[in-house]
Amino acid sequence: MKFGTVKSQRNKQGITVPTFSEVTSVWFGPWTLTQSQEMALSGTTLAGTKVIFVYHNPALARLNRAQISGLEYEVVDLNIEEDPGPSSFDLITLRRVTARE
Repeated sequence: MKFGTVKSQRNKQGITVPTFSEVTSVWFGPWTLTQSQEMALSGTTLAGTKVIFVYHNPALARLNRAQISGLEYEVVDLNIEEDPGPSSFDLITLRRVTARE
């Protein structure tokens, strides 16, 4: 998966549009929420999000977009490991970007 930011870029018509700009790529895995966690999130701003885990990487804290298999996501929450070590993981909550935001 790729992490990055949104930068303005001119399209073929000369109009400036926001475009995903990759900064780094990382290995990730899906994180499954329990049924009670999903129910607790329903009706909140975190409903419909997905959670992934990555190896601890403090550089990801400054990035606000992600791309998985060509689909763009907004980073809505970072749960960074408090005691980083060689086997530390961070949880990242993502929301699919459906229209340019």
